Amino acid sequence: MDTEKLRPWVELFKRHQLTELIVESGDLKVALRRATREAPQVYQAAPAPGAQPAAAPAAGPALLAICSPLLGVFYRSPAPDRPPFVEVGDLVRAGDTIGLVEAMKVMNDIAAEIEGRVAQITAQNGQLVNEGEPLMLLAPFPGRR
Repeated sequence: MDTEKLRPWVELFKRHQLTELIVESGDLKVALRRATREAPQVYQAAPAPGAQPAAAPAAGPALLAICSPLLGVFYRSPAPDRPPFVEVGDLVRAGDTIGLVEAMKVMNDIAAEIEGRVAQITAQNGQLVNEGEPLMLLAPFPGRR
């Protein structure tokens, strides 16, 4: 195999900070994947709409964000006629696919790197999301952070 043929794909992968790129040509298939080990962002839960303020302010539970690793279009399901990967209230384990981000006509699986219960889905299906933008917020499992 001529590794020089891979150079443009590797450059594309680096330049656009893709998390995954799969190239198929004939019987050759090459997959490039970027491991991400960023610390999850922590958000404070907002009071429910219409809730009365407490006499003494109490901190709500901290929510952990699953953020988009790249700029692209967020999709909640694998296809328009398929159900979403997750819904509010679902339990998510590290490694579970929670959605897809399409960048440059490449679908990138977005996998949870944290565990918790889906508290809020902040990105809408078909919405353009920026790198680092929260896609959903998770309430961590008790005793975990």
